[in-house]
Amino acid sequence: MKKQSWRLIIDGPLKGKRNMAIDESMLVHCSENQIPTLRFYKWDPACLSLGYFQKTEEIDLEKCSEQGIDVVRRPTGGRAVLHKNELTYSVTIPLSILPGKLIETYQVLSTALTEGLKQVGLPAQLTPAQKKLETNSAACFDVSSSYEINSNGKKLIGSAQTRKGGALLQHGSVPLFNYNEQLTLLLSMPPDRRKALQRVLNKKASSLGEEGFPCIEEKYLENLVPLQEAIVKGFEKVLGIDFYEGKIEGEEEELAKNLENEKYSSLDWIKGKEG
Repeated sequence: MKKQSWRLIIDGPLKGKRNMAIDESMLVHCSENQIPTLRFYKWDPACLSLGYFQKTEEIDLEKCSEQGIDVVRRPTGGRAVLHKNELTYSVTIPLSILPGKLIETYQVLSTALTEGLKQVGLPAQLTPAQKKLETNSAACFDVSSSYEINSNGKKLIGSAQTRKGGALLQHGSVPLFNYNEQLTLLLSMPPDRRKALQRVLNKKASSLGEEGFPCIEEKYLENLVPLQEAIVKGFEKVLGIDFYEGKIEGEEEELAKNLENEKYSSLDWIKGKEG
């Protein structure tokens, strides 16, 4: 039986608004053309991404500007994530190929990611199914949900999923380094709460570098090459697929440009005043 082929896109560092526009364009076109895609990308400059429903008041926009950090709102839920010297993945899949409820598809994709991390020697595992945990924090990595990826009891990858038409988009942050302190400085909160959140993040969240993956900041793009290859192998093993390299073009690229200029660059969108 012939394996199903998925498109693989490997992008270099891009602005946050461009990254989110590409992801949404891929989702729209996936629902129309039924082509599944795994995409890897990076960020330049560093960017703080907000969840779709998150209040902008939780973020210190002035501090972000002072530090040269972009701010973008994701089309998916969740809390704030600081994207800096990391690998980010996104997957767009027709529901005809990966049917099921959100938590069921989340489990399958997290299993593939976990298998990929194991390929580079990381002790990654899934959190078991659990009741929804409430948090008052503006930061994403302070709590693990069902089937999220952990290492030595600490959250390693933060992911979020949304659906449109007959397809799903799931994307997530794979941090190489610990920027917990910098993240908390970008959040609007009193100093005592900031210190408390820093302690929580250091206790509950980790990075690939802290778990033994060889990486240095000056060469992080080179370090990402074997990691990307390992995650591809994880998807191939878990889902029984293979990949061909591609890119967005034609109508998909045109939609991405429109979304970047008209939606993700909009201050109203960033502040959550339009949807």
